[in-house]
Amino acid sequence: MTNSNLNTGRYLYGDYTVFEENKNFIYLLKDHISLVNNILINHNKINELEELDEEIYKFHKNIQNQFADFTKSIESTIFDFYSLHHLKVLHVLNEKSNQSKNFFDTKQSFLNSLQNIEKDYTGNMKKYQVDINIKIKDHLEHLVELFQIWLVKASENFPSSLIEKSENIIEINFAATEDKNSIINITNSINLSNDVMSESISKTITYCFLKQGSLEDLFPQRKLADFNFKNFTFPIGYKVSISDKLKKSFKLSSKIQPNNHSTDKEPNTISLDNYYLSHIRFEKNKSLVIGITNEYSDIKSGRILQIHLNLSDNNIDKYLIETFDKQKLKENEKNDLLQIYYLADNKKISINAILMDFFDFVDFKKLFRFCLFILNTLEKVIDPLNLSSDFKLEYFKFNDKKIIDIIRDKDQKKDKIYYDKSLILLILKIVSGHIAPIVTKIRDKSPVKGELILRYELEGQPRNEFVLKENDLIAQLNNFEEGEKFMEILHFKSNEDI
Repeated sequence: MTNSNLNTGRYLYGDYTVFEENKNFIYLLKDHISLVNNILINHNKINELEELDEEIYKFHKNIQNQFADFTKSIESTIFDFYSLHHLKVLHVLNEKSNQSKNFFDTKQSFLNSLQNIEKDYTGNMKKYQVDINIKIKDHLEHLVELFQIWLVKASENFPSSLIEKSENIIEINFAATEDKNSIINITNSINLSNDVMSESISKTITYCFLKQGSLEDLFPQRKLADFNFKNFTFPIGYKVSISDKLKKSFKLSSKIQPNNHSTDKEPNTISLDNYYLSHIRFEKNKSLVIGITNEYSDIKSGRILQIHLNLSDNNIDKYLIETFDKQKLKENEKNDLLQIYYLADNKKISINAILMDFFDFVDFKKLFRFCLFILNTLEKVIDPLNLSSDFKLEYFKFNDKKIIDIIRDKDQKKDKIYYDKSLILLILKIVSGHIAPIVTKIRDKSPVKGELILRYELEGQPRNEFVLKENDLIAQLNNFEEGEKFMEILHFKSNEDI
C-alpha cells in the first residue's frame, strides 16, 4: 500500500484551509477502496469455488449411487441366469469339468472390473476436489495477506479518531534455549463505536501480530548485570533464627504471629546480578510487567521475580530525578504504583510488605531506572501501529469473536485458516462509516466537482497537490452488489448522477 504520511509539513483542504487529520487521506481512501475491491473479488471467487465444491460432492454421491445400483443390477442379472439356465443343465455337465468355475470366474471378473473403474473414478474425483480446496485456500491466504498489509500500518490506514481510541499491548517471551526463537506478540484493540450514534452494542476489533526470532537488535543482553544493573540485592523474605525453627518443628510457635514483622528481623536477600530477563508485558499508558529469573530459560521451575509498574496515573520520570524522595514512594504504596511478586515452587507471593519493612535497604532508584530503560527500548524499537513486514497476523477479532484465525502447523506448511466473510464486510463498512464524514468534508472543500483534493505544504518547498477522481473509486465498487452498499456509505455518486 502507499505511504500515506510524509511525517513533516501540513496538509490542507482544496480551499487551502488546514486539514485536521494531517495525513494524506487521499492515499488512505485510495488504499481503503482498493482493499474493499480486492476483498470483494476474492470473496466472489471463493463463493464460486465453494459452490463448485458443493456440486462436486453432490455429483460424486450421485455417481457412487449409480455405480452401486448398476453393480446390484449386474449381480441380479447373473444370479437370474444361473438360477434359470445353468442349474437346469448341471446334470448333463461333466462333474469334473470347469464349466461352473468358469461361469463364476466370468461373473467375478466382470464385478472386479466395475470396482476398478469406480476406484479410479473416485481417486480422480478426490484429486479434483483437493485442487478446488487448494484454490480456496490460496484465496484465503491472499485475503489474510491483504488484511496483514492493512493492519500492520494501522496508523496510516485508519482515521485519527480511531487510532486515538486504540489500546496496545506488547508482550515478549524470551527463548529458553538457543534452538528456540523468542516471541514478540503485539495486540491492538480499536473501538469502532461512533459516539454520535447511540448504539448499545460496542464495536471493537482486536488483532494480534507475532514475530519469532532472535532479539539481539532489541536486547543484546539478558543478564541484569549487563544492563548496568549491578550489585543489586533484593529482599524476598525474612531470615528465621535457629530457635524459631526448633520451636516450629516442636509446635512451640503458636504465639508467634507470621505477619508481625518486628524490626529485629533480618531480610532474606537474593542478588539479581545474575538473574535474566525472561518476560515483558507492556500495556501502553497502563502497566509494565517485567519478569526476571535465576535461569537462562523460560522454564517456570526456577525462581522468578515479577515487577508490576502502574503507568495509568503516575509519571515514572519523577522517581528518577537526583532529588529522588523515597518517602513519596512509600506514601504511594496504597496507589499500587509498584507491586513486586516472588514466584518459587509454583507459588506467587507479594513481597511488598517485606519491601516496606526493609524500605531503606532497597535501591528503588536503580529499580525505576531499569524499568524506564525497558520502556524506552520498547517505545523506540516497536511501534504497535506501524510494524515491520516480518510480523505475521495471528488472529483478527470482532467483539471477542475470531473472524480470522491462523492455526499454524509445526512445520509451517499446512496452516489452517478460519475466515468469516460476512463479519469481515461488516467491519469494513463500519470503518467506511468513520471515513465517510472526512471524505464529505474533502469533497465539499474541493474546487472541482467529482474530484477529491488535498494539498501538502512544507516550508521552502513547492506545494504538492493530491487529486483523486471519485469515478475511479466508483469503478472499483459498482460491479458488486456489496460494492454498491459501500458506495452508499461513502456517499459516492458518479459524474452522470451529479
